[in-house]
Amino acid sequence: MLQTSDRYTVNRDTLTIRGATESDQGQYWCRGHRDERPKSSRSSSAVSLSVKGKYSPTSTLTVTPDSPVFTGETVNLTCVLESHSDWRYEWYKDSVMLQTSDRYTVNRDTLTIRGATESDQGQYWCRGQRDERPQSSQDSNRINLSVNGQISVFSILSFLLAACPYLLSTVVLLFKCCRARVTSTEDHSQFAVTEEQTSS
Repeated sequence: MLQTSDRYTVNRDTLTIRGATESDQGQYWCRGHRDERPKSSRSSSAVSLSVKGKYSPTSTLTVTPDSPVFTGETVNLTCVLESHSDWRYEWYKDSVMLQTSDRYTVNRDTLTIRGATESDQGQYWCRGQRDERPQSSQDSNRINLSVNGQISVFSILSFLLAACPYLLSTVVLLFKCCRARVTSTEDHSQFAVTEEQTSS
């Protein structure tokens, strides 16, 4: 006979098992008692209770554009749950749950980071929650987001100016080599013509 406890509670004709575990598996039956005659009922038919390990759907996290991204870009992280519906999504960065703000907005299964900065770098993951069973999904895969400083026009011009002397030297050398080859070819042609005239 079961005794009431924190996990087993009785409310009139209902026995409630809270936080079922595999140890709760077995056959259950009941019987009624009272003070007057008849003082007890017949035993009910038995019910077999099976308890399985918790089932949690898998979740997959994707990012657009691919990491690394540049400062100022908009980044979309999408949490994909292929089974069941009515999910609410939790978003984490470095194990801290993210809160929505002007820069972090959530539209169903997508977290959007607007105007990414280097402070947005870190490890992101997601998890689904809902009211019905299964009530939560597994944690998604982790995505490491890297944010690089944007390449400015000034940086490109600086690089070109720094490389100009080397480029100019290379062009001059190539020009001299080509000219030397042309001159050599012309001299050889003139020599051949002179030799032919002498032979005549």
